[in-house]
Amino acid sequence: MNDRLAREKRNRAVVVLDFDGVLVIAPNHRNARQSCVKALNRITGATGAVIVVSSAWRLSFELVELQGLLKTWEVKGEVVGTTPILNGLGWQPYIPREVEIRRWLIENPTRHFVIIDDDPDAGKGLRDRCILTDGDVGLCRKHVGKAIGILRRPYRGTFEIPTCPCQPEIQPRLTTGVNRFEWHDDQGVYKTPGLRKAHIGNAINILREKHENVIN
Repeated sequence: MNDRLAREKRNRAVVVLDFDGVLVIAPNHRNARQSCVKALNRITGATGAVIVVSSAWRLSFELVELQGLLKTWEVKGEVVGTTPILNGLGWQPYIPREVEIRRWLIENPTRHFVIIDDDPDAGKGLRDRCILTDGDVGLCRKHVGKAIGILRRPYRGTFEIPTCPCQPEIQPRLTTGVNRFEWHDDQGVYKTPGLRKAHIGNAINILREKHENVIN
């Protein structure tokens, strides 16, 4: 039973969703534009895709609050989670959204996903899985067919946390734990290196640093 559920999870379709510039369009910064919501509902309705929130709104709202918010916007797709927050707690410099999305994909591997964002850096390295919206227009009818096509096309590449040679001080935060997975065949068999002894020191240092930030 567990193996079957794991296979189903790996093969589910996922929309990695930003809000601002996708659903929420200026000057209205509180509510979604209905034409954008309708486009999203067409995508999830045609593919059965669930939604994972990558928007900065997840910094201010818990998952249950985001689920309620999207429901009030009449979003029909099931909201199942958010990408991890690697920024915050005084962590500097800024860690790109692309890395947060890759981290979620490594921990929740799926062959069927699309990233919908108005920031070109959000899908950096995964351009063929990304729908880039115009922040002044948002998600619209012209994006629907492309997004459905992406979701129906299995991904067979590799997810890996990129190195940051220009910001070496943040690399331990990015690579602690599993930092890579690969699809090896059409059945979605994948391998991850798992947590290794070499990661322990990095993990301890990060926890100590976070503790000191809270105390100070």
